[in-house]
Amino acid sequence: MINELVNTDSTAITGYGIPGARMTLKTGTQILSEVLVNEWGQYKLTMPKQALGTGLSVVQSKNGETSMETKVAVLAPFRISTTIVYNTATDCVVLGTGSPGEVIDLRDASTYASGNATVNAAGYYEMRISGSPVSDKMGLWHSRPEHYTFSENIGTPQVKGGVTPASFKIGSSYVTGTFTGDVTKGLLVINGVPQSIGGDFTSTGFRYYIEGSKIKAGDRVEFVGLNAQNKVTTLGKKVTLAL
Repeated sequence: MINELVNTDSTAITGYGIPGARMTLKTGTQILSEVLVNEWGQYKLTMPKQALGTGLSVVQSKNGETSMETKVAVLAPFRISTTIVYNTATDCVVLGTGSPGEVIDLRDASTYASGNATVNAAGYYEMRISGSPVSDKMGLWHSRPEHYTFSENIGTPQVKGGVTPASFKIGSSYVTGTFTGDVTKGLLVINGVPQSIGGDFTSTGFRYYIEGSKIKAGDRVEFVGLNAQNKVTTLGKKVTLAL
């Protein structure tokens, strides 16, 4: 089992196997690394950084028996390093990262709101809680397939400011609009998938580059303003799509 995402910054793959088994990491027929699983069932395979899209496989062998290959593809680094929480007019949205298949549970100690989500194959999750019934006393619990869990505390935005995106013409290259307060950058979320943090924010408004082909008719698109410390500001605003 591989228990973490592999991206172009990765120099190791970790996971779990049978104690004493040999783990072999390959790309195609080339062996990149071999190691024995330790007494606790853990292994770490080191490797050089790999190019985006490279196919990797891990095989376990012991006593003349060999497992099926576990295959992964090298992903682009996921640049959102901390959990992002934002409110819309109707929901509280939680975006974060984890291991594929990991179950994320949210509990609010003040309002008793709850929610859950499963980390997708790309390593991120979106949780939407109807009615935005959350406070600054939220906790997230990560439950991994191998039963290891950990928790983190999160809170709702406390930074002042906001964004008002203009209507986006499908096929265009920029989301534009106006902003107020402490906003210095933005995050576009397409169908729950966060894009990169960035954008140009000037006295005349903002513009945020996005490949035109990424937004299609019927997509749910939201734009979130962040301050210089990547703290979310007030509401995530729906982007209206125009044909």
